[in-house]
Amino acid sequence: MRWSQLSTARRRDVAVEAFEVTHPFHPLYGRRFELLELHRGWEEERVFFVHQGGQTRSMPAVWTSLQARDPFVVSAGGRAFFRPADLLAMVALIEGLKR
Repeated sequence: MRWSQLSTARRRDVAVEAFEVTHPFHPLYGRRFELLELHRGWEEERVFFVHQGGQTRSMPAVWTSLQARDPFVVSAGGRAFFRPADLLAMVALIEGLKR
């Protein structure tokens, strides 16, 4: 489905699928939404859903229950939300901003 064709109308030929926001720092963490569309964009898969007031929104699919959680995060058992590679990338970003 093309972006211009995205609709909030429920399709009758597809079972309703819901997802939960699993990113621990996202303001919608723990909330469940009905999936409108799962779409592969330029570099990532995104989920489209209807938010408050009927507004269609999207977020990366990796922030939801629709994709498997990272094995490191799972094995950390809540003690670490970030992979070491992510933390190193963040340090490099902060160092770059300091310059």
